[in-house]
Amino acid sequence: MAAVPGVDGILGLAAGHYLADKIERGEILEALDGLGVLRTLVLAPLAFRRAGVQATGVRRIESRVPACAAALGRTVGGVDAAACVTALEAAIELYTELREAGGQGSEVEMSEVEREVRAHAAGLPARLGRPGPGS
Repeated sequence: MAAVPGVDGILGLAAGHYLADKIERGEILEALDGLGVLRTLVLAPLAFRRAGVQATGVRRIESRVPACAAALGRTVGGVDAAACVTALEAAIELYTELREAGGQGSEVEMSEVEREVRAHAAGLPARLGRPGPGS
């Protein structure tokens, strides 16, 4: 049976789909804003929780959870679709790593919604006519 995602998971799933759509439509600045929200509301709190530190958005994450700061840096996109796709892929990868580290990893079956969101985001490079990850 699939696990019911917590608030972090629901926000992460919704953001992944939303950001893929924004990038696909060429709404790059909105995608960049969305990546920031994803970092602040989902990724950083998961990183802080993993480290046993009280979450404070992304404030001082570089000193409080330095191992995660570089990974979060990869979720900052540039002002073009390709850079945003790369940042979204990094955000999904980091979300997966943090979730697994939090004990909700590969032993927990992905929900159908999560599978669909991941497939939607993974198909973004092809829809933009660009090679995808590992291509």
